Amino acid sequence: MDDYKSTDRSIYSRWASPVEIKASLYRVETNGNPKFGGIPLYCEDGVVYADHLDSHTLIASATASKKTRNIGMPALQILALAGESFIATDPKAELYEKTLLLLKKQGYDIFVLNLREPQKSNCWNPLKTPYDLYKQGNRDLAIEIIVDMSNSFIQDNSCPVAVKNDSYWHNNASNLLAAFILILFECADENQIHFKSLRSLRKQALKQDLKSDKNKSEYTPPFIAEDLDFEPIFTSTVPASFVDNKSV
Repeated sequence: MDDYKSTDRSIYSRWASPVEIKASLYRVETNGNPKFGGIPLYCEDGVVYADHLDSHTLIASATASKKTRNIGMPALQILALAGESFIATDPKAELYEKTLLLLKKQGYDIFVLNLREPQKSNCWNPLKTPYDLYKQGNRDLAIEIIVDMSNSFIQDNSCPVAVKNDSYWHNNASNLLAAFILILFECADENQIHFKSLRSLRKQALKQDLKSDKNKSEYTPPFIAEDLDFEPIFTSTVPASFVDNKSV
């Protein structure tokens, strides 16, 4: 306690020494197979010292200061040698190009999500996991995922300010999307659980309401204001408890 009250800032305000840094990190031999992976924070005489704990690391540096080369790339190589799974954000594809051979050699299953060029991307169905949970009886967790997903999707910055500032519209749009997903889970076959089926179901359910003069308003949210001429791909019978059968 006396040390804490001391006016000598050198006691508690200083950089860690190399000995202290190495003592707090995991030693990684560059020519071996490490037991753990992590972010490399120190290197000396061909030995890397990495933070292998479940903690967050912030790398702050100027553009073109070799953050990827000195930290990002070595981190992925250490993780690969340790056999740990990981997700890497790689907008320039440089991590993919420079670690692909190593990852294949280590026996990794590699998946690429490329939203800019979908033809070069692996496919991912975000409805698959909640659907499996739903059918396995873990409905609470499935619904929690669906609700979170729906809230993320309903982000419309093009709507009028009056609508944007009123959470009522976004909340109800999100609830409607979640309801359609649950209907899909209840009534569709497993090979129909995807967004194309969801789009078809939504269009069929809202088709009559959108064409009714009584339901027209000055603002129609973009996700239901599309052309209604389509070929239904969702043909399962929806229980009356969910929606009027005549609309499906």
